[in-house]
Amino acid sequence: MRPRAGWRRQRREGHDPDADIQAELELHLTGRVEEYVESGMTETEARRAALARFGNVQRIANRCRREAGTSRMALLRKGSEFMHSVRQDIRYAARALIRRPGYTSAILSTLLLAIGATTAVFSVVNGVLLHPLPHPDPEELVLVHEVDQRPGFFDDHNSVTAANYKDWTELNRVFSTMAAYQAFPFTFRGQEDPERVLVGIVSADFFRTVGVNAAIGRTFLPEEDLPGNDNVVMLSYAFWQSRFGGDSSVLDQSINLGSGTFPVIGILPARFEFLDRDFAVWVPLGLTERAVQNRRTHNLRVIARLKPGATVEAAQRDMDRVVGGLRAEYPQFLTGWGVNVVSITDEVVGKIRPALLVLLGAVGFVLLIASVNVANLMLARTAAEQREMAIRTALGAGSGRLIRHKMTESVVLGLTGGALGVLAATGATRLLLAVAPDNLPQVDQIGIDGRVLVFALAVALVTGVLFGTAPGVQASRTNVANGLKDGSRGATVSRGHQRLRAGFVVTQIAFSLVLLVSAGLMMTTFARLMRVDPGFEPESVATMKVALRSAEYPTKAEQVALYDRMLPTLARLPETRQVAVTRLLPLADDEWTWSIQIVGKPPQQEGEKRDYGWHAVSPEYFETMGITLLRGRSFNEFDRADAPRVVIVNDALVRRFFANDEDPVGQRMFVMSRPDEIMEIVGVIEDVHQYSLDADPVPAYHVPYRQVPFDYFLSEMNLVLHTAGDPTAAVSGARRVVREIDPAIVVSDVLTMTERVSRSVARTRFAMILLGVFAGVALALAVVGIYGVISYAVGQRAQEIGVRMALGAEPVRIVGQFVSAGLKLVGAGLAVGLAGAVVFTRFQASLLYGVEAVDPMTYGVVSGLLGLVALAATYLPARRASRVDPMAVLRQE
Repeated sequence: MRPRAGWRRQRREGHDPDADIQAELELHLTGRVEEYVESGMTETEARRAALARFGNVQRIANRCRREAGTSRMALLRKGSEFMHSVRQDIRYAARALIRRPGYTSAILSTLLLAIGATTAVFSVVNGVLLHPLPHPDPEELVLVHEVDQRPGFFDDHNSVTAANYKDWTELNRVFSTMAAYQAFPFTFRGQEDPERVLVGIVSADFFRTVGVNAAIGRTFLPEEDLPGNDNVVMLSYAFWQSRFGGDSSVLDQSINLGSGTFPVIGILPARFEFLDRDFAVWVPLGLTERAVQNRRTHNLRVIARLKPGATVEAAQRDMDRVVGGLRAEYPQFLTGWGVNVVSITDEVVGKIRPALLVLLGAVGFVLLIASVNVANLMLARTAAEQREMAIRTALGAGSGRLIRHKMTESVVLGLTGGALGVLAATGATRLLLAVAPDNLPQVDQIGIDGRVLVFALAVALVTGVLFGTAPGVQASRTNVANGLKDGSRGATVSRGHQRLRAGFVVTQIAFSLVLLVSAGLMMTTFARLMRVDPGFEPESVATMKVALRSAEYPTKAEQVALYDRMLPTLARLPETRQVAVTRLLPLADDEWTWSIQIVGKPPQQEGEKRDYGWHAVSPEYFETMGITLLRGRSFNEFDRADAPRVVIVNDALVRRFFANDEDPVGQRMFVMSRPDEIMEIVGVIEDVHQYSLDADPVPAYHVPYRQVPFDYFLSEMNLVLHTAGDPTAAVSGARRVVREIDPAIVVSDVLTMTERVSRSVARTRFAMILLGVFAGVALALAVVGIYGVISYAVGQRAQEIGVRMALGAEPVRIVGQFVSAGLKLVGAGLAVGLAGAVVFTRFQASLLYGVEAVDPMTYGVVSGLLGLVALAATYLPARRASRVDPMAVLRQE
């Protein structure tokens, strides 16, 4: 009676002696089996020997009960045995995986690919989207833009007039500080060749607004932000290190910038960056009294810091109030104008965020597909291990222990695959950056850091649990009677097991279809972008920017004389066919805009769009760039400064101002700020995409560079060379010519027009490449999944197939039966995948051009392609089934 009394006492104390008994029985059996296997026995022989050794299972159970009832350390023993069993599970899982290298390699390869890709994409998302900007409290920083809402054009990121900026600083209630800035390239002349550097021109409150102090020296004083006192500069840390070797004595020196000499008063911290742009030098803005009265010239950018507790939405409402009051006071300037408040984070990463989130979602699908594929492999292995599971169940192992055994194996696989995936992600991240667009923000923050490692660990654990759950549950449902039958070739696979594996295949096909549709839409977008006529011929055209020193070329006449001497010399180079010069290049520079009026046309009303693109070009520009002249004539050598003013307009401007049957050639127009300079329209050219290929061309007009009214417009121009062969060879010769003419001229931004076109579609190409890779991986995994299911079904039904063929069944019917089963899975997967694609592709709508998110053609073609590939994967094992030798199968049975 003592064992029974001890048993009751254990239960009263809250312990479960049954669990202790089962654990000890399983420990005895598992430990003995492992010893026999290590001594050279097969797994089946080891199990039989262990059962024979223990013999009377009931006797062992009674001993365990007796010990459990009399021990005062039952709870500690239970915990110790649990930890021991976990360690045994880990050792057993590791040994089992090592003994099955093919099975283990297949799983680890799948996990390495999926977790590595997921970690690599997350490292980009982490660096670009999740890593904070290098400013104190960046969530308080906002950019304030003017919004051009006038008919005919919409721009919610327009520059701000100086007068409006001044009023905003005085009238707003939500900003603690507000500052203005500009960005312009200047020529820096140091000890080496002159070079163009990006200069930030900022108001005195700028550095206080962004929350940065000088690392060495000081920032600008309020009195230095006044005309006449604004002749000091600050240097960025990178520029200080690269040009001055980090020598702090630079604070006692002056630098040559543009046409002046400026003393250096401070060095900015190493980590400071602004809008992810490479500002090298900073100078005070120094707005004049005349500038702060100007409400027509939009040339400033505005940044502000929110007061504590204020939100972007509250700032937008307050600025709407401010602008509304100003609009009522100055209707002639502000009718049709609004304001837009944007957080600095959205400004920096807003354009790339949709693409990265779509890619993260896509690689998440790949991870899920990989998990399903691994779960399928483990289910197949579980079915082959049903005899082992039956023996363990007969010895008292509960369903929880069997589930834990499988979960341990899956977690070991998941963590191992995660470790390999992190190693793969290191290289994959470099590949991602190699194909990423050049203007990807916060690129220096992308890498494998602590957050990425934690993410990879979490992914590995969650993945292990995901693909281990189904096999664990299946193992816990082992039929002991069937599993212990002598001579059985394996336990019969239940219908539930078959349905589960079929469901996994449907899931794989569905996810694969979603990714294939998404990739198909991006490929269509890219193809249509590349088919867009940019309005020029980019092939064999090289470009370079040349900057003149204003001290040497102070007047427009001297600047024109230089270009008149330079262009013929360049045209005589053997590598060039034609040479031209332009102030602005398409797909490279923003347009200058001026308000215009067509003579004889009704004056434009308040609120109408009046500002249109302005370009200054040499006579050879249109022919050099391959821009088609639709009517009239091009510029010629007689269109000089003392000749009548002429202008060439694009077709978009013609559509804006002239009726279909009205000839614009011969019409006259003027810039509203210079009404005395009447220009005659002498030609119409084809529309050119100035900003991007996916943006409609805007109305614009071109003037001869010799008739440009202002000197500073010609101080920086772009040379355009139509080359006879390799554009890079022509660039080398052009550099030499420019240096011979004047060594002080700075040459920069050397690119071919083909490269500029390629850069303009870089983000689309980036998303297309990655989605295509992910879709290909998903398709391969889905094909492997459906092939494995049908192949496994063929193996399980080999005896049935042999009997049927022995009785006269036609091979065609055998093939048809398995192909039909596979097609049902494919059809179900396609149906689910089409519904999922409709939802997922909505999130990438902003990335598409020329194609809708729900495009019937793309959906149909992708579904047909996936169906054909899946059919092939189904047919191969089905064909193998039709070649089963009936006599061999019957003899084996």
